[in-house]
Amino acid sequence: MILEEDYIDSMSSRMGVTLAILMCLINVFCFKFVYGALPKWYDGITKLIQLIQVFALITLMIVLFNAYNYKVDFTLMIIVILLSGDAIEVYHGVVKNLFSRRERASLFKVNWDFLKGQ
Repeated sequence: MILEEDYIDSMSSRMGVTLAILMCLINVFCFKFVYGALPKWYDGITKLIQLIQVFALITLMIVLFNAYNYKVDFTLMIIVILLSGDAIEVYHGVVKNLFSRRERASLFKVNWDFLKGQ
């Protein structure tokens, strides 16, 4: 490699963090739209999108390294992609309910009607 001056360049860590933040914002926006528009399909659609994105990023990593000798580190971006869909579910299931007065009251209200059925 030295004799042929065929060096391997690599992406900076700052660029990796910037791309991960950008991908997180895009995924959260898209998944929030899916959660509002198609709530019954949310789990399936988001998991499918996440798998396609991860496969595309891994393929891009391999192609960039093979064709251009450019090493990219998409590890943080892949982690963000895999956690973004579940983070939205946690937000809607826990965080949003804790900060809403009516929902918070219903969360801690004991439903004793289930004993009557026995």
